[in-house]
Amino acid sequence: MSRVNFGLIHGGCHSPGSWSYLVPELQARGHDAALVDLPIEDPGADLATYTDVAVKALADADPLVVVGHSLGAATALTAAEQLRPRGVVLLCPAIIFGSSPGAPEPMLTMAPDSTWVDDAGLSHMSDGAGEYWFYPDCAPEIVAEAVAQLRPQGVAGLAGPATAQRTSVPSILIRAEDDRCVAADWQHWAASVLTGGDPVTVPGGHSPFLSRPALLADVLDRFAQQVTPG
Repeated sequence: MSRVNFGLIHGGCHSPGSWSYLVPELQARGHDAALVDLPIEDPGADLATYTDVAVKALADADPLVVVGHSLGAATALTAAEQLRPRGVVLLCPAIIFGSSPGAPEPMLTMAPDSTWVDDAGLSHMSDGAGEYWFYPDCAPEIVAEAVAQLRPQGVAGLAGPATAQRTSVPSILIRAEDDRCVAADWQHWAASVLTGGDPVTVPGGHSPFLSRPALLADVLDRFAQQVTPG
């Protein structure tokens, strides 16, 4: 079995603590994990800033597979161009491209009142929105823990790459069949454009690293075996 170091990039409003249930599952399968802490609470931080942070955090991880969840999938794409990992995993991605001809609309299916923006340019989750959109299939105690860790998200960091292009390293897109945040047809389109294949579909909602960490670790492990030598 090939050991890899999974570089885990959290999504918008989240933190490295999001991965606390997945990391032990990866370690149980013989892998390591390196966590990226994006500066999402900095109103001026944009995708370029996030990319610099991710590249520095993962520069020594080898062999590396980059995993980006939701908004973090954009950073996974751009950081991979510099890091040249063995593979990239786009997990329930929500990427706002500057130009994406042919993309189904809308991409996000969250209700507009799910978030609100303060005067500093930080987006906050409305009361009850995290539970409904992010964690509908998680145990109550996990929901409470996850909601307590939510952070405000700088609006400047929402914009993704200028265009949607095929990744230059082996890649997969994992979608959750009951994802309330991102439209299914958009994720099928994104898988075709970004990875050149169909998405890998797992059961449940937008946060399988919390609701089904063992299942997600199995999917990541299988991908790791495909992109690394025996």
